[in-house]
Amino acid sequence: MLPPPRAGGTAGGGGGGKAARFHQPVPPVAGTLRFTVRKQTLLFVVGGLLLVLCLWSWVALLHSTATDSSDGSTLWPQVGHSNGGSNGVAATEREALEEAREDRALRSATDGMNPVALRLAIAEAQADGHDSAALRTAKFVLQHLLDEQQTTAPQIPSSGTPATPEVPVVPATPEPSGAPLAPAVPVAPAQPTPVAELPPPPADSLVAISPALVRPMLNEGTPHEFDWWKSPPQSLAGLLPPLEHAVVAEPVPGESAERAQQCFDAIVALADARFKPERFPIGVVAYNRPELLRESLASLLAVPGVAASRVTVYQDGTDAAVRLAAVNAGVAVKQHLDNQNAEGQEGAMQIARHYKWVFQNLFAANPGAEYAIVVEDDMLFAPDFLSFFVQLAPMYERDASVYCISSWNDNGQEGMALDPRVVMRTDFFIGLGWMISRRLFDELLPGWPITHWDHWLRSPAQRKGRQCLYPEVSRNYNIGKRGTHSDDNLYAKYFERIVLNKQPAVWMGDISRLHFATYEANLVSTLGSAVQLPSPAALVQYRYTDVVLFLTLPHREDARWERVYAPYFGLFHSQPNIRGIFQEGVLRTRWQTNYLYLVLSFARKFSALRRPETPLLDAPAFQPSLDQLTLVRALSLEDATAAGLPIGETCEQACRRASTNKKRPELSCSAGGLQTINNCDVMQKHFTCASCSFNTGVDQPAWVHNKQNENFGACLINSREPTCDGAHKDTVRLCACISRP
Repeated sequence: MLPPPRAGGTAGGGGGGKAARFHQPVPPVAGTLRFTVRKQTLLFVVGGLLLVLCLWSWVALLHSTATDSSDGSTLWPQVGHSNGGSNGVAATEREALEEAREDRALRSATDGMNPVALRLAIAEAQADGHDSAALRTAKFVLQHLLDEQQTTAPQIPSSGTPATPEVPVVPATPEPSGAPLAPAVPVAPAQPTPVAELPPPPADSLVAISPALVRPMLNEGTPHEFDWWKSPPQSLAGLLPPLEHAVVAEPVPGESAERAQQCFDAIVALADARFKPERFPIGVVAYNRPELLRESLASLLAVPGVAASRVTVYQDGTDAAVRLAAVNAGVAVKQHLDNQNAEGQEGAMQIARHYKWVFQNLFAANPGAEYAIVVEDDMLFAPDFLSFFVQLAPMYERDASVYCISSWNDNGQEGMALDPRVVMRTDFFIGLGWMISRRLFDELLPGWPITHWDHWLRSPAQRKGRQCLYPEVSRNYNIGKRGTHSDDNLYAKYFERIVLNKQPAVWMGDISRLHFATYEANLVSTLGSAVQLPSPAALVQYRYTDVVLFLTLPHREDARWERVYAPYFGLFHSQPNIRGIFQEGVLRTRWQTNYLYLVLSFARKFSALRRPETPLLDAPAFQPSLDQLTLVRALSLEDATAAGLPIGETCEQACRRASTNKKRPELSCSAGGLQTINNCDVMQKHFTCASCSFNTGVDQPAWVHNKQNENFGACLINSREPTCDGAHKDTVRLCACISRP
């Protein structure tokens, strides 16, 4: 047998001649084996490449899933990067990316309104020690969803279809004489259960509201107040003023009554048949002020859409001049006889009886009306007064939590009311120009009070968690300086500077934003992204911005609201029912061009939105410095008497007198400012003080100018909290005045 050829030998290689001589052809079997081995190797290589490609595709898919589609930022480190070194992601960058991922997860869960997803996202964020506006908003929304699930209140579908009450309300038809109505069965929403007592929600639970109606939570940048505002229908596009004119309460030059009527007709043409103006009777409550009634009726009948045939004056008593004013205006008049108080009874009792009689007769005379508008004899009206109610009346049927619709803003003074398109919700019942439903009156009638009917309507037992809708810019204006519960001082302080809308027509946009759940969600979104201020002095640094102040107020009766916070901002001081408050804890108003939100500490849900670095402010923070104040000496008794002030001049009156604009005073008394000047150093710079000592009295700090007084020449410092409203015949006050917004 011949030896096999040497490996590697070739025909041309060294020593290959000899090998070649003994070379034999390769057998067929050996050639097939070599080809098979090469084929398997090739398949293995190709298969390996395909496997690597699949793995890479899978990693790339996961990588793309973790990339935010809104800004393209990668939430995971790039594949192949190490944790350190020049090619790795720095630790701070990784933390920022992780926080961004958690924020997006929280935002996604919030937008989805799913309690289960919210619980998981919140738990993950808290486990990592993460704190952000997104987390606080998610917590708030989760609590809201849990409250919604537990409440037994009538639920209104998001489509706007009115819910059918479980127990029907049977309206009664009273006799015009004022005979009692048959009692009706009220339909009342139940109070929500505290979150702490709720069991975990089912996995598939969802709140009964379309998420599409809710403004996306935590938009990048400052949320725009008018995201809800849509272009008006084509029928209105050529009639309404341009957008830049709609955000100021001034008429467009050249507007005519004819154009105002055209705007009104276009808006009414879009209204459902149930909410046409002819379905809304108007009652004017009157007593003994014929001059004011004449002016009020002339203004009301000039409003587009208001017909004299639908207006009735409901007169308390038989004053002939009042009846004549109504007859001359061409409207009906009904007199309430035998309603005089007995000896010693207060005026509020007579008013309560009269209002009950008005409502009874108003609905009895209009059996087809489900809603009625009630005004008083001392009001002027905006040109869109009626179209305001036409556009908002459907909310009565869309949302069972609507208690009333009012055309008046208690806090809508100059500098605090700007845009007539804005409508808000409040727990406070507003009775100056409002729409009442027949259903509500039938519910209230059996328990109608003998006195203070408006305070009774504000009580939790009657309100039952429901709220009123009201505008930022009022649609009526009060011209009655004196009444049962009003005088010149109160009128000058709160009513005289109220802004009345002048626009001939205002398109209110999509009113579904006013549904309770939608409104609250939008409010949470705004509070979560608004600028949280460290002090009230920081307000002047912003324009056209949502800003928030968190205030210490442990309960609604706390005196700090009336003595410090409300006077500082020029808000109505009433307590415990704070005017304009929403959900027992947030009050929204304007401060010049800004939207200012005051969050009170007893509002647990909203207080939770305060960031760790934001202070909880107390009364001392609202005590202005001397350089912020204008100091004014009040008039002496002699000068005050000559000015019609027999017991002296209060600081509120003194600040008004010192204003350059007498019709629209720009100065008001500051209770906090009185604390600033309540010391001997300041007093001695403005008076010749024979002595200076602590005392008590509503007129202090003050200088004793009456020579008959044993303390003549002394400066008196108040040992209690000074007030703006006090005066004394023996003293001259030093007043701290501050500029209004």
